[in-house]
Amino acid sequence: MQGELSLYNPDFNWMGVYTTAANPGDTVHLDYAVTTTGMYYIRVRDAASLSHVTGYTLAVAGGSPGFVPAESAVTSEVETNDAFSQANRINLGTAVTGSIGSTWNSDYFTFIPTQTGQVTLAMEASPANLQLQMRLYNDSGSHIVSSRAGLAGGLFSMTFDITSLERHYLLVENVVGTSSAETYRFASSVVPVADPFEPNDNYGDRKPMGNVNQIQGWCFPANDSDWYELTVSTPGDFEAILNNLPGNITPRIALYDLSGNQLTSRSGTAGTDLHLNYAIGEPGTYLLRINDAGGNESTQPYTLTVFGADFTLFAPVATIDSIDPGAIVVGDSVTFSGSGTDADGTVVGYEWTSSIDGVVGTQATFTTSALSIGTHTIYFRVRDNDGVWSTLVNELLYVGSTVSEEVEPNGSFFTANEIALDRPITAKTDTPGDYDYYRLYVPGAGRLVAELSNVPVNLRMSMEFYNRYWDWLGIYSSAAAVGDDVTVVHDVTEPGFVYLRLRDLGNQANEDFTYTLAVNYHPAPDVFEPNPDLQHAALLPAASVEGYHFPRNDEDWYRVWV
Repeated sequence: MQGELSLYNPDFNWMGVYTTAANPGDTVHLDYAVTTTGMYYIRVRDAASLSHVTGYTLAVAGGSPGFVPAESAVTSEVETNDAFSQANRINLGTAVTGSIGSTWNSDYFTFIPTQTGQVTLAMEASPANLQLQMRLYNDSGSHIVSSRAGLAGGLFSMTFDITSLERHYLLVENVVGTSSAETYRFASSVVPVADPFEPNDNYGDRKPMGNVNQIQGWCFPANDSDWYELTVSTPGDFEAILNNLPGNITPRIALYDLSGNQLTSRSGTAGTDLHLNYAIGEPGTYLLRINDAGGNESTQPYTLTVFGADFTLFAPVATIDSIDPGAIVVGDSVTFSGSGTDADGTVVGYEWTSSIDGVVGTQATFTTSALSIGTHTIYFRVRDNDGVWSTLVNELLYVGSTVSEEVEPNGSFFTANEIALDRPITAKTDTPGDYDYYRLYVPGAGRLVAELSNVPVNLRMSMEFYNRYWDWLGIYSSAAAVGDDVTVVHDVTEPGFVYLRLRDLGNQANEDFTYTLAVNYHPAPDVFEPNPDLQHAALLPAASVEGYHFPRNDEDWYRVWV
């Protein structure tokens, strides 16, 4: 890395101060005599815009790191149900079958949600000659949202928010004027959003926080605002903390007095903790407003913690220190480590829960190899000596399978063989025009290095990467000549599946000899990301920190009070 440092003043202007390392790997120094107190911004980048999975160290002297100034449901259609009044009652969370037995037949269904949240309706099976459409209506027959298949026999889905427990209607119809004796099948699923403080969308609907200083809330639905009321008997330092934020939520906090006058506010970075500090001068009732700066929504909660107001109990705070490794093959061991703090007591209990396997541990640190295959959301909480539990914190853990030898057919995304990171497999290109697809789960930001070796001497192989949506990424490599090894590198910025496609460029085959494929993972766990610009500059917590210039063209911005 050929480091480059630039300095910006508290007015966000470049100060004309920068320095660049003479050579890659050299230490780079930026010295400047600051004459005005304020928050200064430091930009770190690689002068060549390269990416690196080895971290750099940024040390700052002269600042103050960490400081910030102040009916009976059916599962199979019952005719006649061609109108709202004849709609078949269904329950969310179940699969339903039906048929379009006559030309222009319409099938109406109705449901009443039992909980608020986000609903997905998915057409899972369709007769080959029908191009189906789903239309959703409210309890007065007004259209809400629609979705249709792109072609005859196509499958599709639609997702919508449920914010009130009112009746809804669903129309399933064919848009091409044909009929079929075969059945279609759709399924529904609900991601619940049970916010006990709703409705609290405005000043007049504000809700008291209660007697515990920590609560969970939801930015749901889109453009939601959450108003909370609290009492301050003793003037002094006030702090509100938003953490455990969903990755797409850009938090904003504002503090108001009882008259509705805004006293202070802060905006943050998507998915990143946000602190608001204020010196309260008078006892009284105060209000907090929480919302997403862009009006986004999430079915995952945020955590709000308040200090400096009147509460009976102070909830402990749970922290997942590590889940190592972040992706395993079923049967492998994984170690969980967590901790907790409590402002008015001690932490005495721990609980780890998997979204698939239930409770998996009750110690701060433990190791297990008994997790089921799947993408686990791992939840962790701690209990204090008053019996108060912390809010849940969570991380993803992927438990997958792998093959050591290719399993045919794997000639499409649908049939891609799942392989594990850092575990070689053997496979054959045994028929002309054979395509081999593989998928692998990446636990976080890092570099994937796919290496193809031991290639049969008559094959000139090619490898290319696709994302989780099967979009070609433009990242590929081909052998220069038959029998040559192939290496392709892909910098991944978020957890999830990626796909590899392998083929012979000359449509040749070899039934006798295998190739070897290995995909190695080099993590780049930058705790300060996302900090790609001045607006999202990360607050320096200490005089020396480690960061990563990753991926290519990355910029890391930091801020420090001087």
